[in-house]
Amino acid sequence: MERVAKAFILPAGNGFFPWHVKTAYGQWKDEHPDRGPQAADFTVAFRTEHGHGPSFKQLGDGMGWELPRPVLGFVVTRLVANEWLTKTGEVPWTLRPGAAAQQQGIVLPAARRQTTTVAPAQI
Repeated sequence: MERVAKAFILPAGNGFFPWHVKTAYGQWKDEHPDRGPQAADFTVAFRTEHGHGPSFKQLGDGMGWELPRPVLGFVVTRLVANEWLTKTGEVPWTLRPGAAAQQQGIVLPAARRQTTTVAPAQI
């Protein structure tokens, strides 16, 4: 019933993943407990070097995750759902740290700048 309800409230393109993909993900995630912070850190380093975020494949390759494409897609979907990563719709190369990562201090370099007001020097 939950799947049917989601089909009516989720935007198009949010397909369901087959059980074998979810099973493979479950086994993989047990071996990668720090996947969220590590993936968020990677997106910061990648964006710093390239000027844009990584694609799903570039994230997987950069992290050394040798996963079939459907499993990697599910991994990234879960990282986004758990707010370790965020992306801009279906636009490629937009992965970046999400809210959970930002709460841990994993932010893009531009976001690290703090705006402070400096009192002018008195003459």
